[in-house]
Amino acid sequence: MTLIVEKLHAHLILAAVLLLLSAMVYGLRKCRGNRGTALLQVAQTLLWLLLVLLLCEGIKKYLLMVGLWPWIKYISFCQTILIIFVLFKAISSAINIIADRQVKNGINRSKTLVVIRAINIVTLFLLATLFGEQLGLNMSGLLTFGGVGGVAIGIASRNILGNLLSGVMLYFDRPFNVGDWIRLPEKNTEGVVTEISLRTTKIVTFDQKPLYIPNAVFSSIMIENPGRSDYRKVELAAIVKSFDAQQVSALLGLIGEKVAQDPRVNGQLDTFIHMHNITKDGIQILISLFANTRDYDVYLALKQSLIVYTVDAASAQGLEVTC
Repeated sequence: MTLIVEKLHAHLILAAVLLLLSAMVYGLRKCRGNRGTALLQVAQTLLWLLLVLLLCEGIKKYLLMVGLWPWIKYISFCQTILIIFVLFKAISSAINIIADRQVKNGINRSKTLVVIRAINIVTLFLLATLFGEQLGLNMSGLLTFGGVGGVAIGIASRNILGNLLSGVMLYFDRPFNVGDWIRLPEKNTEGVVTEISLRTTKIVTFDQKPLYIPNAVFSSIMIENPGRSDYRKVELAAIVKSFDAQQVSALLGLIGEKVAQDPRVNGQLDTFIHMHNITKDGIQILISLFANTRDYDVYLALKQSLIVYTVDAASAQGLEVTC
């Protein structure tokens, strides 16, 4: 009698869960937005998973009744594979929907994809660990092997794990995004970031050569990101073929007037137009200022204008300039 009551209670609880999931699916169909879509997908997945599991249990009971009990282990194996697949798919789909919402809110898509991949890998590993025994895997043996061969595996996989962890850290630290122009002074490398994956980052140099840099490299070197600056520094060094300091000073004054009138020059930041050194050919002058934009074309155009200002002012003073 007690067994019958327990089975009745189990069936009632199961029926209540089915009704609850059905009601959730019905209610969430009317919801709009990414959050409602994600919850709907999870509820639908759980509902279908529960129904399929019930079907599998019914098939196993039937096989047991007709004496085909050796087939039960195959049904259980398929049942476990189905559980892992459906749960992984549901979690992955929900994460993707939420990630799309974050991207629309301004979060960088490339780094969101890195985190999604990392979460998917961790999820798959956890599911495989949880259901390993049902799949026929000797988890205790694997753990023992991990203890015995842990050092060897750790040494072999150190770089791989380092790159994976660095890829995740790139998401949180955000030193650069896809499309940023970055410079790595210690590696004598600069270019535009075109892809950030879990293991490597792809940079295309200005001569269109693709570079694939392991993510672990970025944790130990300095990264310059000029693209995040609102200004660009422009410098020009030239040698005036004269040792007459007054003439050179007058030349610098003429150049300064031209620079002050140029709207591309930022007047709020430091501008230096001075004599810098004495060489065997004459006095070296240095012009240093900031452009109002980080645009590379504007930078080149402004530097060209500085050359024109310097040459014109030198001609007006009867002087010659050289590099």
